[in-house]
Amino acid sequence: MAEAARVLLVDDEPMFRRSLAGYLEDCGYCLAEAEDGQEAQQRLLQEQFDLVLTDMRMPVLDGMDLLAWIRERQPETPVIVITGTGAEQVEAAVLSLGAAAFLTKPIMDLRELECVMERVLKG
Repeated sequence: MAEAARVLLVDDEPMFRRSLAGYLEDCGYCLAEAEDGQEAQQRLLQEQFDLVLTDMRMPVLDGMDLLAWIRERQPETPVIVITGTGAEQVEAAVLSLGAAAFLTKPIMDLRELECVMERVLKG
């Protein structure tokens, strides 16, 4: 049996983060959580993750800055940005910074997220 992919979920909304983490754990992923970009940086410096899922708008350090930090220090770690800000400019900006994918909240079908994650993890 293959080892579960380690995923870091970064979002400042506790209810969203916990419900999504529960779903993804049920799907077989190994989840860790961070409530903002700064906490995510600390986790990334201490642990290895196969994938990062991050919100855009967060206090302390937002998703755009976190994405840039990951691309600079851990370019092999794929990042999927999930945000309620669905503007095309935001999508273009995060993809140009090297995000593997961009999804908008609310995620109506969690199977869509799971399919995107599988595609990104396969490279």
